[in-house]
Amino acid sequence: MQSIIEKTKEVLGTISENVNDLLQNEKNEVAQEFKEATADRANAMLEEITQLAETINKAGFEVAALNITVGLPPVFAMNFTFVRDISEEEEETLLENYKDKKISIIILKTLFKSTLYAQKLKMGEFKLSEVDIELGIIPDVILKFTK
Repeated sequence: MQSIIEKTKEVLGTISENVNDLLQNEKNEVAQEFKEATADRANAMLEEITQLAETINKAGFEVAALNITVGLPPVFAMNFTFVRDISEEEEETLLENYKDKKISIIILKTLFKSTLYAQKLKMGEFKLSEVDIELGIIPDVILKFTK
């Protein structure tokens, strides 16, 4: 019995480390983008985000709101409504189309990971309804579930 408990702890520790590493890499990328944010760079990021709306629909979400905190550096907060799941092939195609656009890739990957994470959670009647992504020096993601 003790060996089963030890193996379980080991596996959970490994999973936790991998998730933290993965999320940390993306947070580091976002932080770097915003540390270098000048007014011109902030406008370019905003333009990239607004041009992504149609692709967001193809990704299974709708853009519900875009909030901008004006400051140095600026903070872009986006609210996405979950509409439907998409296949891995569709995800890969969308990511390939934006491979040269760092902010777009971060947003798309975050939405895809949010959907995957929500599918793994056992929340009874509650289902993923919205994802909030805040891009700034300290990026943040909030998953919202409703009945």
